[in-house]
Formats: sequence, structure tokens, C-alpha cells
Amino acid sequence: MYCFLVPPFEILVVGRVILGIAVGGATTVVPVYPAKLARSRYAARWPTGTS
Repeated sequence: MYCFLVPPFEILVVGRVILGIAVGGATTVVPVYPAKLARSRYAARWPTGTS
């Protein structure tokens, strides 16, 4: 019934690749940002949880 709203397969694949790169980049950057904001005595161990 609503088949005209579904984008072509190629567009779905390209969108999936772009989102995969974006999520991978965010996964890399997000732990670094709080580590930069942490105080220097906690910065080296805070992201890993080790003491």
C-alpha cells in the first residue's frame, strides 16, 4: 500500500554506511572528551575504572 514511500535499496546501503562511520567516530571520541575534562590526577585512570 505504501510502497512508494520506501527508498531504493542503494540509498539504504549508503545511509547505513554513513551512519556506521558516524557511530564509530562517536564511539571513539566520547570516552576521550570526559577524560580531557577530568582533573589531572583522575584523567589517566577514570575512563578505565582502574585505581
